[in-house]
Amino acid sequence: MDQEALKVLTKIAQTLEHLDHYLLGKHPSPAGDFDSHLAFAWRKENHHGYCQAIPTPRLINLDDLMGIDAQKAVLVKNTEQFLAGYPANNALLWGAKGTGKSSIIKGLLQRYGERGLRVIDIDRKDLVDIAEIAAVLRDSDKKFILFCDDLSFEAADVSYKALKVA
Repeated sequence: MDQEALKVLTKIAQTLEHLDHYLLGKHPSPAGDFDSHLAFAWRKENHHGYCQAIPTPRLINLDDLMGIDAQKAVLVKNTEQFLAGYPANNALLWGAKGTGKSSIIKGLLQRYGERGLRVIDIDRKDLVDIAEIAAVLRDSDKKFILFCDDLSFEAADVSYKALKVA
C-alpha cells in the first residue's frame, strides 16, 4: 500500500472515531481521579460535565498568609469539622482583588489534601450544574470544596438561584 493511500485510510479511521465519540455520546467520565489529584475544574463537553484534574495546582502554605488570621481560623475550624463529618458551614469569601480569598482555599487544600480534601473550580456560568456536580461527587469518600472565583451577579441575573437550591 502506498503512503498516500495509508494517509487517506488513517484520516478516515480518525474521522470515524470522532463520529463514534460524538454520535454514541462517549464523553469523559464525570468523576475525576479523586485519589490521584487534589484539584479539579468542572468542564463541559457536548453538554456533558466532568471533573478535569489539575495535575499541578499552585498550593500555598496557610502560615505564609499574613494579616488574615481571624479569617483563616474560621475557615480552618470549619474545614476540620467538615473533614471529621461534623456539621460545617458554607462559606462566602468576599473582598477586593488580591486580599487572599483564593490563597486561603489553596492553603486549605495544601494542609488537608492528605486527609481527603479536594477542590473543584467552577466557572460562574456553570453554577447551574451544581446538582449535577453533587451527583458526581456523592459516592466519593473525599470531601469537596466547590470554588467559584470572581462570583458576581447583575441586577437581572437569576443564575444565583442555582446556589440557593444547592
